[in-house]
Amino acid sequence: MSGQHNYSDPYARDQHYGHAQSTPFQDSRSAVGQSPQAPSFLAPNQSSEKILDGDSFGEPVQRAHPGRQGLQSTTKSWAEMGPPPRSTGILRMWRKDERGPQWFRGGGLRSGFRLFFCCLIIALITIVSVVLAIALYVRPPNVTLDSVTLGSNPVSLTSTGLNVTFDLGISVSNPNWFNVDFKEIKATAKYPGYSSIPFGGGILYNANFRGYSDSTFQFPLTLNYTTAADPNRVILNDLISKCGVSGGEKQDITIDYDLDLKLRVVGITVDPRISSSASFLCPISASDIQSIIGSSN
Repeated sequence: MSGQHNYSDPYARDQHYGHAQSTPFQDSRSAVGQSPQAPSFLAPNQSSEKILDGDSFGEPVQRAHPGRQGLQSTTKSWAEMGPPPRSTGILRMWRKDERGPQWFRGGGLRSGFRLFFCCLIIALITIVSVVLAIALYVRPPNVTLDSVTLGSNPVSLTSTGLNVTFDLGISVSNPNWFNVDFKEIKATAKYPGYSSIPFGGGILYNANFRGYSDSTFQFPLTLNYTTAADPNRVILNDLISKCGVSGGEKQDITIDYDLDLKLRVVGITVDPRISSSASFLCPISASDIQSIIGSSN
């Protein structure tokens, strides 16, 4: 057929086949290679987002949730876009991209100092933790001073005085699971009321006590009296009175002493001091006192 026939469609509303009909989108059609134009019914710079109640076609439409606006070019990093919401799950990626390698920032010298101080802080925290753990769970051994034991011949005369030897019983209870070592036990004896005058002592090395055990040992003590240390004979006169040389019965003499302990627990040495006194019947005879008096004249 050479011509067009107009056919009226009863179901079409005033539309006829064979005739090109104009549409609202006619202005948006463009030739190949040209960018599409916005539909004619949209105002310039008007958003194609969902129109909210109260908006009109003649006014720009704002988004209900603006989001990230003002980005005119492709973003290069998460830092340019700003922190994303926590619910997205990519907050860690944004922090890593924005902050970068913090550990090696500032060059080799600063990184070296940063590494050194980090190791130093870790070492200090470890040492403090170990010390606190020892102080919290380690209990010191219980040291009890027992009675004094005199030998068969405890008194020996010297050219300037006399010596009295005896043993002091010491009981040690170790409540810990590990061994406790007494590296050194040193005793200093003093005559009551005359602590400035040397009066002998004793020393013991390397006493070991097993964990969860009770032990008793004898600590040797020697009283050393010299007339040079007692020029006014105040101690000698008191011994004459208590030893029955001037008449009367013998009495107990009392000796004050300090025990300096070097206690080693888990490689740590502590130096506690125990002060006590011991009493025993005077072992000095009248002949011993006469010998001292005769040698001093």
